[in-house]
Amino acid sequence: MKTEKILNICFGENAMNLLRASYPIIKSVVCISDDLSIGEISDLDRYTGKPFLLTINDINCWENSFEIEYKNFEKEIRKYEEVVIWYSNSPFEFCGMLYVMWKLKNSEAKVYYINTSEIHKQVKDNNSIVWCVGEINYEDVLSYMNLKRTVSFEEKIFYYETWEELMIENKELRSFENGKIVGVDIDYYDQFIFECIDYTPKNIKDIIFDSIYNINLEKGNRINDKIIISRVQKLIKDKKLKKVGYEKDFYKNLIMKI
Repeated sequence: MKTEKILNICFGENAMNLLRASYPIIKSVVCISDDLSIGEISDLDRYTGKPFLLTINDINCWENSFEIEYKNFEKEIRKYEEVVIWYSNSPFEFCGMLYVMWKLKNSEAKVYYINTSEIHKQVKDNNSIVWCVGEINYEDVLSYMNLKRTVSFEEKIFYYETWEELMIENKELRSFENGKIVGVDIDYYDQFIFECIDYTPKNIKDIIFDSIYNINLEKGNRINDKIIISRVQKLIKDKKLKKVGYEKDFYKNLIMKI
């Protein structure tokens, strides 16, 4: 039996902080921080981590927090009569939306979605574009709530089947291409890294920033920064890029083409 009215679901800490700051307009919020556009998704009941990201310092604390979030999500979605999914066309949030739709296939709750990408090209501040829910300005939340749409039965089935296909495929990465999420190889974004590097040493932090910026422009959505960071580290390890310098802070070093 449902005991609550409306649950808002979002993806990532920034989105969660935004929605919780919008109280009492938005009251109940649950968040999934696990980026499901990256790594293993064939069995999310048994969290296996993302091995190719293990070189990143903060990854070690993720497993336990993700497990807690998933359990909390499972508990919360049973309480509510209505569910509102906040997402965008960023791979992280779109995959999160698909996962939630997959979990709600047999739910009796009314399901709605708010896709912030529907108006992201029209909402600008200092020449920047809002690429994902976490980048919405607090004062714009009400205007985005006007995007709320009912998810039809046919849509639920379509999203369920899409996630099923992605789980079976189980690629290391998923990217938003031509209006849909597709599985891609782990080196999919390497071309953007190489485009930002020359035979003259350049700061690693600048390379990462430029690569992500170019991907945002070409793909029209934001990807997880950690994908590019891990790929730069792997390309250096595989001697496809040369690191110049021995700074303890990885981002203070330079890299160049070999």
